[in-house]
Amino acid sequence: MSSSNPVNHLHDIILTPTAMTTAALFTGAIVVLIYLLYQCSLPKPIPGIPHNQTSLDSPLGDFPKMLQYMHEMGNSLCFCFSSHVQKHNSPITQILIRPFTRPMVLLADFRFLHRVAGPAIDVNASRLIELWKVKSGMAAGSPFSANVDVYQAALDAVFGFAFGKDFPHSATRPKLELLKGLDAESVERIRRKGEKGDDEPIEFSGAETDEVITATLDLAIMLGTGPSLLSPAIDIPEDLRRETSQLAKKEGKGRAWDPEDIGVFKPERWLVSAPKGHREQSGFEVEFDAAAGPQLSFSLGTRGYFGKRLAYLELRILITLIVWNFELLPCPKELSSYNSTLGITNKPNQCYVRLRKVDHTL
Repeated sequence: MSSSNPVNHLHDIILTPTAMTTAALFTGAIVVLIYLLYQCSLPKPIPGIPHNQTSLDSPLGDFPKMLQYMHEMGNSLCFCFSSHVQKHNSPITQILIRPFTRPMVLLADFRFLHRVAGPAIDVNASRLIELWKVKSGMAAGSPFSANVDVYQAALDAVFGFAFGKDFPHSATRPKLELLKGLDAESVERIRRKGEKGDDEPIEFSGAETDEVITATLDLAIMLGTGPSLLSPAIDIPEDLRRETSQLAKKEGKGRAWDPEDIGVFKPERWLVSAPKGHREQSGFEVEFDAAAGPQLSFSLGTRGYFGKRLAYLELRILITLIVWNFELLPCPKELSSYNSTLGITNKPNQCYVRLRKVDHTL
């Protein structure tokens, strides 16, 4: 009986031509498969639409650059898209967002895009005013954050006109009751100034929120950004547009904002010269025109926000009550940024107010 060395036997198997050929074919197949998967994962831009050429060599496409932009600029995805459009100076661009998917096409030209609630809103807006009167008294001239207060007051208003103005659940009422119940020592702690004195924002403790309210905390207006809205429109030859778009402009429907101050907060841009008959009847030289220029606060077309009029009613009541009851003083520059974060809506990163109560007895 002869014995054999297992090591030599294994060595013979490995070195046989058949084994070597099989291993080579298997390795080659794996390499080819990896290469094909890599090629399939690379962005596939739509021909004829501007895009970042340098993003074609990575399966992640534009994604790393987008993250870097948002980190460095402190802005939301909306502003990242706007920057992309402005970079290519084109009304239609594409973003290569992730592997194995089609590009995201960005359209940035406005002309391409084809009495029950009142009392409830008033009750909840008035509650916000009462809360801010208490807060402004405690703040004694210092700014404080208004973001959550406005957000929750809007939510209360929605519940109010949906379920009646006597709806028992509220996000604002617990905070108001908490502050009104503070003793003198607690109020004094709130009023303590930091190193910045009156410019130091006051922090108010939050109250435990009603569970019904906690379940619904995403309500605001979706703001449009980008060319035609917050930056000058991209110049497009009229002969490249559809006949309906050209006709709309000839009929005076293709309006645009003045590019010189398009990014400035300027409410009077919606005031236009009133027709002669209206001037004689009202006595005003100008009138409000909701279509004075392009805007996408409520989107457009069949997917446009159907609650637009309700939202405007809420805004009118809330802003009127705020301006009627408070003088809005300037906040420190470091609390006055226009940077934002994209959630369900485009939310400001900083939303502070410095209030002085208006004395209506004078």
